[in-house]
Amino acid sequence: MRIIYFSHTFFSDCDFPLIRELEKKGHDVFAYYHLAPWELNAGLIEISKQPSKDGIICATEFEEMKSYKDYVNLKHIFFINNPHYRRFHYQKYLIWFKLYLHLKKNAADVVQITYHLRGYENLLFKLGIPVVMTVHDPFQHSSRYSVEAETCRIKCFTKSKKLILLNRKMKDDFINYYHIPSNKIVFSKLGEYSHIRLFETEKCYFTKNKFVLFFGYITKYKGVRFLVEAMDNLHKSYPNIDLIIIGKGILDFDVSKYNKGGYIKIINRFATVKELSNLLKNCMFTVCPYTDATQSGVVQTAFSAGCPLIVTNVGNLPQAVTNNVNGLVVRHSDATDLAKAMKLLFDNPEKLDMFRQNINEQWRKRMSWDSIALDYINAYNEIIV
Repeated sequence: MRIIYFSHTFFSDCDFPLIRELEKKGHDVFAYYHLAPWELNAGLIEISKQPSKDGIICATEFEEMKSYKDYVNLKHIFFINNPHYRRFHYQKYLIWFKLYLHLKKNAADVVQITYHLRGYENLLFKLGIPVVMTVHDPFQHSSRYSVEAETCRIKCFTKSKKLILLNRKMKDDFINYYHIPSNKIVFSKLGEYSHIRLFETEKCYFTKNKFVLFFGYITKYKGVRFLVEAMDNLHKSYPNIDLIIIGKGILDFDVSKYNKGGYIKIINRFATVKELSNLLKNCMFTVCPYTDATQSGVVQTAFSAGCPLIVTNVGNLPQAVTNNVNGLVVRHSDATDLAKAMKLLFDNPEKLDMFRQNINEQWRKRMSWDSIALDYINAYNEIIV
């Protein structure tokens, strides 16, 4: 089977393991990612300098991608290179024409998309090839809601032949809200992010102390303000434990209040995969203090590195993290409850050791991409004429 895999750099950390498994099963996967000035670093994509030429560029031409040469077939991964800052630029017409010809040349059996398409991207529905959509977020996050995005989502839900839902808990709400026929839904999940173990462990250069970690794109619904409040409350009792927050985004609280003590370190930039791998292997545990969520790749990333988590009781997080088995689940938007859970783990290192053991011996066994790839293949076979 030949598959066009059209995705966003943000999802590359869960795309690559799936693509790898599909390739292992003998399928040809041609993956495409946007490369714009504001999208050079996300997921596993870490491009230091964008090429000046327009068009479709193979991943083998980027030195930064060579870390994955033995992980996926880089000859089948392409970047739609758009070096223009302006949203509407005449060169974009040429770029998308080149893409259309590139896609037609590959003569695929199915198109896999991972997010709602906009503008020129809708040409994927013009190829005459059935489209399957992975629904990472059944509903938009409340703090990032957009009428335009919702219109595009509905269009993609309607035009796609199958929708792969990664969250069983929201099945009924999703079907009822968007009026989706139940036979159009396929259930799957995210597997282990095995790429996180490609890098050797080094000492953490952000702090010499023990530390708690938050990582990922920073926005209001991530609840970082509750995490720093909880850490601030615990600092007097645990002066030798730091909090590291690393990720690009906008902080919705007064950072200066917490910068003075030095025990809360905010690194407001993209974290490379190597950095993240090192931080996860050195930290005590990771925290997801989200106030709103469906599911999160942070859980997969942390567990894949053997790192326990504290998460809030929103979306699918309480199902992804089993309370008191491989992490803790606390109330959302509650700095006091979060601080209580953090204190419990500070005082009981043996509990953290138990969590790590359960992650390695129980969670990892359930996270094989083999069965996940079969979910996708079965969905494809149902719609291929």
